[in-house]
Amino acid sequence: MNANFEKLAQREGGYSLPYLVHLYDKNGTDLYFINDVKDCTFENKVYKASAFQYSPNQDDHGFDGGGKLNISLEDSVTEIVLKNYDVYLDVTGVLYEDGTVTPLNTFKHHYGEVSCSGNQIQFTFDADDRLSMTFPGATFNSENNKGNY
Repeated sequence: MNANFEKLAQREGGYSLPYLVHLYDKNGTDLYFINDVKDCTFENKVYKASAFQYSPNQDDHGFDGGGKLNISLEDSVTEIVLKNYDVYLDVTGVLYEDGTVTPLNTFKHHYGEVSCSGNQIQFTFDADDRLSMTFPGATFNSENNKGNY
């Protein structure tokens, strides 16, 4: 890993390590991709080589959330988008040049939009904003809870 750091430092930040991503739905359809030229096996799952670009959103007030995935148009990706309302994305790891995979647990996405243009499908995932919800959902006062206030 030390050799990787030296190479990355020499490139002045203009680098990108291959991500391992897992697209899935509630019905049990699982798609595994890696943005590399050859397939990769990680935790007994074969990640299919594909052309995609993943970029997580910048953190906001210390919370991560959201991101974008541009993936080339494939039958399996098109099928999961057309058949499902809920599509999930987990970024499971990063592949280093020496062939080792570093697992990632922080990038899990669910809420967002999908668009298709040309030969690519773009997933735009939003941050999970349930932390900004008021609790309780209803605020009681003398007007909406007469007799019990």
